[in-house]
Amino acid sequence: AGSPAALPWLRVTGNRIEDPAGNQVVLRGVSFIDLGATEEWEGGAREMIDRLTDTTDTASSSPGWYTRVVRLAVYPADSDDFDSPNTYQAGNTAYYDTLLRPLVDYARQKGVYAIIDWHYIGDTNDHVPTTSAFWTDMAPRFANDSHVLFELFNEPVNDGNWTSVRANMQTWYDIVRDAAPQNLVLVGTPNWCQLVGATAQNPVNGTNIAYVAHMYPL
Repeated sequence: AGSPAALPWLRVTGNRIEDPAGNQVVLRGVSFIDLGATEEWEGGAREMIDRLTDTTDTASSSPGWYTRVVRLAVYPADSDDFDSPNTYQAGNTAYYDTLLRPLVDYARQKGVYAIIDWHYIGDTNDHVPTTSAFWTDMAPRFANDSHVLFELFNEPVNDGNWTSVRANMQTWYDIVRDAAPQNLVLVGTPNWCQLVGATAQNPVNGTNIAYVAHMYPL
């Protein structure tokens, strides 16, 4: 029957995410742990997408998750969070060919958007070369995928300093936008994405940018 149709490109207008017709879009979904670990420990990442898009799944308090987006966490090789054999390595296309690209394509087949999340936690200044290399590699590979969003850096800390975070986010945004002119870009904010307000006074220069807030309960 052929491949499913591409999902609509998303754009930011003011404080809204919209489709090309100007309809407001709200993406509710689920964030994965490291993709390599999901593949190894949780029965497979593709199987996880199957479960999240199964409207009859009864694991939650009501049938079905009704997922519209999945957040695909790519843990850097120098991350201490997971020790998985399926880890992204700069210059090695195996991760893209055998894991990330097939999952992104499968998400489209299931009718859901996919966030590619570069999952560092820490000071952005400590990870400029590896993050720049990742986006230089990955942004052009997904530039034509209308359902893909790019999350530049999972959780900046930077002692709560947005000016410090912003400088690096601008660098990575420019790398992405040079290669991928249409994809929506998610920009993390300081203190584990808990200090968002300063972005309003000094936003990253660019278009189709949304800022990330992680609200942790006390």
